[in-house]
Amino acid sequence: MFKELKYNLEMIFRSLLFRLATVLTIGIVTFTLFGMFKDKEFLQMPYLDIFISRMFLITAFGFILMYTLFIFQDTILLEKTSGRVEQLLSNGFKPRSYWRGSTIATLIVTEIMIILIFFDFCVFRLFFFPKVPIIGLISSLLPLSFFNIGVSSLSCALVLRIRRVEIARSVLFMLPFLVFFSASLTTKIQPKYQPMLLIAVFAIGVLLFALGVLIARKLDSESIVLTIPG
Repeated sequence: MFKELKYNLEMIFRSLLFRLATVLTIGIVTFTLFGMFKDKEFLQMPYLDIFISRMFLITAFGFILMYTLFIFQDTILLEKTSGRVEQLLSNGFKPRSYWRGSTIATLIVTEIMIILIFFDFCVFRLFFFPKVPIIGLISSLLPLSFFNIGVSSLSCALVLRIRRVEIARSVLFMLPFLVFFSASLTTKIQPKYQPMLLIAVFAIGVLLFALGVLIARKLDSESIVLTIPG
C-alpha cells in the first residue's frame, strides 16, 4: 500500500493542474467570503454563528468533491486512459492496495484543503466577527473528516470499478453540483437542529466508507485493466 500511496501523492503534487486549481479556488473562495463578510447587514443577522458554520460545511463539501475530480484526473483516470494502469499492476501494484493507496492519497490532499478553508474562515472571524464563538467551526471538522473519508473511499472504488472512463468522469463532475444543491437545503434547517445536522454528516461519511469497502472487495486486476476510454 505504501508504494501505491507514494506514487499517487507524487503524481498529485507534481501536477500543474492541481497547483493552478488550488491557487484559483482558494482565491475565489477568499474573494467571495470577503465580499460577504464585509457587509454589516450580514453580520447583524440572527444565529450568525450557525449560519457561518453551515457556510463552512457547504464550502468544504464542494472542495472535497471538486478536488476528488482534480486528483483523479492526474492519477487513476490518467492511468486508465493512457493504459499505464496495466503496467502498474504488472509491476507489483495490487488491486486492493491500489484502492487503499489512492483513497489515502485523496484523503490527505482533501484534508489539507479543508484545513486551508478552515483557516480562511478563522482569519475572517478575527477581522469581521470576533464575537462569534469559534466552536461552531471547530465542531464541523470531525464530521467533515468522516464525510471526506467516505467520499475518498467510495469514489476511488467506483473509478477503479467503472470500465467506461467517461462515465466515471461524468459521475465525479456531477457530484459537486448535487451536493451543493442538497447542502443549500440546510439553510431551511432550524438552528436548534445543528447538532443533528453534524451527526447526519458523520453518518453519511460512515455509510459512504462502508459502500466503498464493499465495492473494493470485488476489485481485481481484470476489472481495473478492462477499460473503455470513450
